Amino acid sequence: MSLQTQSILQSTPGTLKVTFNEPYAAPPVVLLTPYWKGSNTPVSGILTVTDITTTGCTLTSINAATNYCVNVLSVDNNISQVGTLMADSGSPAKTQVDLDVNFNTILSAPDPVVLLTPFWKGSQQSVGFIDTLDDSAASECSIMSNNMATTNYFTNFVAIDLGITATDYNQTLQNGIVNKLGTGTQRVYFTKPFSGTPIVMLSPWWKDGSNSGVGSVETLTLVTNYYFEFTSKNAAQNYFVNWVAVGK
Repeated sequence: MSLQTQSILQSTPGTLKVTFNEPYAAPPVVLLTPYWKGSNTPVSGILTVTDITTTGCTLTSINAATNYCVNVLSVDNNISQVGTLMADSGSPAKTQVDLDVNFNTILSAPDPVVLLTPFWKGSQQSVGFIDTLDDSAASECSIMSNNMATTNYFTNFVAIDLGITATDYNQTLQNGIVNKLGTGTQRVYFTKPFSGTPIVMLSPWWKDGSNSGVGSVETLTLVTNYYFEFTSKNAAQNYFVNWVAVGK
């Protein structure tokens, strides 16, 4: 299993090409998160993967600024573990509004941490809706959005049990699920501080079958060794944000 992370500056809108730190044996699953450093508002464009090879990926959105980065996490397809944590990953085709995904690995947690990113293969533009976790369990999850296509649209996902673990390249991974009750900025403290600033990934979860996608992009605004902050216009008693942090 190979898990790689990086944070790439995007100062102009449109296409951004990313080279993996090391090549994969087969095209991996790629997850994306916007990081608008010091911002008080979420980004307006939805990050979309448009191509994945063994050596890199291509993504697109209208987001761009001198203080704007794209956080990238890539991992082998169909993993069964991340370190000591049970996990799964894949790129299922999304041909309908509500996509049910059965995991290849039965996880330990009844509510694992699930990250999602749209993969519109061969497209020159980003998607119009946010792929949102609608429900999850140890063996499956449901993904909701109006994005779909008969042949070239997929949702990249990685599901990981809650916990802390060591990964390859001397990395440490922590993850969690946080309830977002108010619009605006929210702070989340890591279970254990990192020795360096980690790469943080975010993904929306509208729990208990809301049957609707969210309307605002969860956006990182600050990351330190001890905590991170993020913002969006999403909020509800049953609305949560799944997060994964990878660092030294």
